[in-house]
Amino acid sequence: MASAMAFSAAAPHLFLMEHVALHKTPGDVPPLQALRRAGPEDVDRIYEHLLRLSAGDRSLRFCGAVREPTLRRQAENVAAGYPAGLIACSFEPGEPVRGMIEIARIGAWAEVALSVETDWRGAGLAPAMMVAAARWARLRGVHVLEALTLPENGAMRGLGRKLGARSVVDDGMIRQKFDVDVLLRDEPALPAVEVGAHPVGPVAHLASVTNHRPADLHRAAA
Repeated sequence: MASAMAFSAAAPHLFLMEHVALHKTPGDVPPLQALRRAGPEDVDRIYEHLLRLSAGDRSLRFCGAVREPTLRRQAENVAAGYPAGLIACSFEPGEPVRGMIEIARIGAWAEVALSVETDWRGAGLAPAMMVAAARWARLRGVHVLEALTLPENGAMRGLGRKLGARSVVDDGMIRQKFDVDVLLRDEPALPAVEVGAHPVGPVAHLASVTNHRPADLHRAAA
C-alpha cells in the first residue's frame, strides 16, 4: 500500500543508519543495533518479530487481543510503507527484527506505536526510536506525535514521562502527546521536505493500521 508517509529520498541518511549504544550486561545482546527504515523485503522478519512478543505484550501494543492474521497484515502494511516503520536489527543481513516503531501520519499529527522484544529492553531502544520518529515527523512538517496507550502499559507511560509527553485520560485510555521540537531540542532544525496537513485514508484503513478509533480519525480525514 503506497502512502504519503513513505520515507523521502531527499534525506535518506537521516534514517538509514541510526546507531544505538546498548547498556546491558556484556553477552546479553550485541553491542550495537542498526535502526533503519522498513521495506518490502522485511515483511517476514517484521511478522516474526510481532509473533515473538508475548500475548500480553501484543495486547499492550495493539490495545487489545490480536490474532496472527492481524499481525501478518500489520507486517505487510509496515513493509509497504503505511504506517511507516523503523526497525531495529543487527548489522548482519537477514538478522531478526528486535524492535520497531510505526509512524502513521494522520493529517497534521502522527500516531506512533512501539514494540521491543523482552530480552532487548532496558537498552535505550525505545527513546532512540522516538527521536528517530521525531526526525521523520519534522521533515514532513508534523510537530506532534501521539500514542494511545492502555493504563496498564507502564513501560509506555514511563517513556512518556521521560520524554516530556503530555498525557490525558480519554475514555479509559491514556493519550500521550509528544512534542517533536522538544524531542529534537538538541538537534539543529532542518527545512521540511514535505509540508501541509494532508489527510490520508480512508478512515476505515486508518483505524486498521493504528490504535486510534474511527471517531478519532474523522478530524483528519473529513
